[in-house]
Amino acid sequence: MTEHVRHSYRKKWLLTFGKHGRKQSRAFLLTVLGAAFVMSCPLGVVAEDCKQIKLKSPDGKGVMVDGACARYEGEFRKGKLHGKGKITESDGRITEGIFRFGQLYGPGKIIYEDGRLAEGHFINGYLSGQGRYVWKDGRSFEGTFFDGQAGGPGRYTVKDGTIYEGMFDSNPQLEGLGIQINPDGSRLAGQFRNGKPFGDMMFVRPDGTKETKTYAYGGLTLPSSAAKPEAQSKTRRDEGYGGKDATAKEPSRGSEETPSGNQVIDEVQRSIRSLRGIFGK
Repeated sequence: MTEHVRHSYRKKWLLTFGKHGRKQSRAFLLTVLGAAFVMSCPLGVVAEDCKQIKLKSPDGKGVMVDGACARYEGEFRKGKLHGKGKITESDGRITEGIFRFGQLYGPGKIIYEDGRLAEGHFINGYLSGQGRYVWKDGRSFEGTFFDGQAGGPGRYTVKDGTIYEGMFDSNPQLEGLGIQINPDGSRLAGQFRNGKPFGDMMFVRPDGTKETKTYAYGGLTLPSSAAKPEAQSKTRRDEGYGGKDATAKEPSRGSEETPSGNQVIDEVQRSIRSLRGIFGK
């Protein structure tokens, strides 16, 4: 390597790391670090909002902002929310209610950044007991929860205004006795499987008239079974069924169907009536 080439390399090194180049390198480094800090903050939060605030005392009322730009305010114990408090996260999610060592424990609510809502009784941060969950598309479920999952007695309202009341699985779908209340005021009561009517159901029109409908698994409507001909009924009555008094005790098929249908809807309505007590309605 010639002396001229060595001199050129030395000159470049001095410009980069020497007395004058050192300031430029430091400014470049600070710029890079600053950009990395801003990018580490969640979207929608400027760097100034990420300034951390430490608790003045680990116990009692206070305000704290952590490194993820989440703001904690309320009652603290051992540095964690314990009692009435509120958490506002950088993405807009809000959690407020009664806390127990940093987790919702008791009455509270969570407003999610996308508009969903969960409110009711919480255990360890999850809806457990009576509560309400609202989806961003407008659907809602009110009733019983366990570890954040719906299940048991409740009321599910869909976007078109149809209301389902009864026993639910975690989807939530009606599973067991229930009532489907349509926007026009008509009702369908009976047994449901995977959210679909199943078996003999009582359909009540808006004017109060009733009709028995039969459904296969999956909610497909089946044709109603035809009543036995009157001639056949007379023949059976004449046979006596083991004694002359048996004919008088045997109800006709027509008198059997009406109490059966009424019993279905009465049973469902009694169950739903007890459920409505949950919601104070």
